[in-house]
Amino acid sequence: MPECRYCESQFEAERSLRQHLYWSHERGELGRIDRKRVEQFLANARSEDNSPVDIESLESFLSDADRGAMLPALTEFNTWLTRAYTYDGREVCDDLFWEYYQRATEQCDTIIREDGWTALSPAIDEFGQSDWQKAPLVTPVIANVTSRFIIRTRAGESVNAIPAAALRYLGELPEYAGLFDAEIHAEAALYGWGIGHESEAIADRIFEVATEDTQWAHSALFEAFWADQHEAVSLLERLTTSPDVPRTRFFIGCVGLVDDYARTPEKSHLSHPRYWATNDQFTGDFTWNRSVATQIRKLVSKLASEFNTPSEWPNTDEDWTFEQLRF
Repeated sequence: MPECRYCESQFEAERSLRQHLYWSHERGELGRIDRKRVEQFLANARSEDNSPVDIESLESFLSDADRGAMLPALTEFNTWLTRAYTYDGREVCDDLFWEYYQRATEQCDTIIREDGWTALSPAIDEFGQSDWQKAPLVTPVIANVTSRFIIRTRAGESVNAIPAAALRYLGELPEYAGLFDAEIHAEAALYGWGIGHESEAIADRIFEVATEDTQWAHSALFEAFWADQHEAVSLLERLTTSPDVPRTRFFIGCVGLVDDYARTPEKSHLSHPRYWATNDQFTGDFTWNRSVATQIRKLVSKLASEFNTPSEWPNTDEDWTFEQLRF
């Protein structure tokens, strides 16, 4: 009777052992002979025109949003993507990810909208960053529904009603590399919606990341303006006056970007969370506060003077001039 040398499981047939090695053990821990066994399993599955991936739990979850099935389905999706990338390459993994990304996200969000943090918390605990060197491949799904949850909670209740763990999860994502980096970082930028939280120093975290990753910090600052422009403009001043943060003009340009969307309400600024912007859960109306406008004008004037540049200085990085702002 074939036996797995890594976990001592026994199987009635060689094929069952091969399938077990594929699903239950990482390629790196397999010896040369067992890697050959996995390759044979995959070759047989493909020659029979069968997928080596068993996605029964995921498909069942997508067809019926069973609360208890959410975490097993996410686990299965992550395992499936990992195996696809390991044995079939990036292109196959990408195809599988985008095939199921929207459906998995929408189904998870349906449950989270009803059950709230109780439903979301186990997914964050399971796939949080503390135990992973790289972001799990299912991370975009979890980051997406976490972002939706944060925005809804702030808009419907208050910023301090947002669980700190939800904010920390998004705030940690820029530190970790992953296969879907661009998508993960775009979703994680919704972290800016937590600005002003009483127990999570959102502005400090964005500032910290800005010293190394201005692109993500710019995106997070942009989101922060929609959440609380008073807190956001204070962060903008920190970012543009600190010698530790590069690309000062880039951050000033964020003001023009916010104003552009504010003047075109039919153009939703919420490109992320992906697949959510077309919903009616958040309108995103924005009007500049007079005191914030004054603070921005003073800041730009001060910076322009220090850099010996003309008053339309921000135009060097964004397609707008300061005088065009709707103040």
